[in-house]
Amino acid sequence: MAEAMRPGAQYNQALAYARAAHAQSVPDERNAVEAVRWYRLAAGQGCQRAAYNLALLLDQGPEALRDPEGAFHWYEFAAQQGDAAAMGNAGLCCLMGRGVPQQTEEAFIWLTSAVGMGQSRLRSIRDLALECLLVERIPKDLLANDFFAREPVDMVCTRRNCDHTACQSESNELILAESQSDA
Repeated sequence: MAEAMRPGAQYNQALAYARAAHAQSVPDERNAVEAVRWYRLAAGQGCQRAAYNLALLLDQGPEALRDPEGAFHWYEFAAQQGDAAAMGNAGLCCLMGRGVPQQTEEAFIWLTSAVGMGQSRLRSIRDLALECLLVERIPKDLLANDFFAREPVDMVCTRRNCDHTACQSESNELILAESQSDA
């Protein structure tokens, strides 16, 4: 009978169970289980809000119901239908590797979309994802180079009678030498 109901009616039924689950100081797990069942039915028929609420329950609901992979699936489903909050949560899941392998590029894409749809609270997290993404793309051998730990050197030409601070040699290679002070 439940499967024959329209998604909107299934969503309303799920919402009633979810509200009942959270009406007490300690959430009622039986009502939360029923909410998940009804949300899943409505989400399976394309109901965006049901998908988002289902993801929230699977992500942040009672411990026995938590399913990070399922939460990400439904966040992504709702995000693909244009839900800005779901875009943000999908991005956070990707950034933290919760329910999905960590994917900084995917996180940046979802977070950028969420910010573009008005989720301005995620702007700093999106910027952090961009910084992580840029660092990931720097060759690892360059990051390991001890050059970054040394004091900077002045660029001077080692050719005789030349006082240019960045002169090129005949082979067009820049010659680096530590400057010597006259003191």
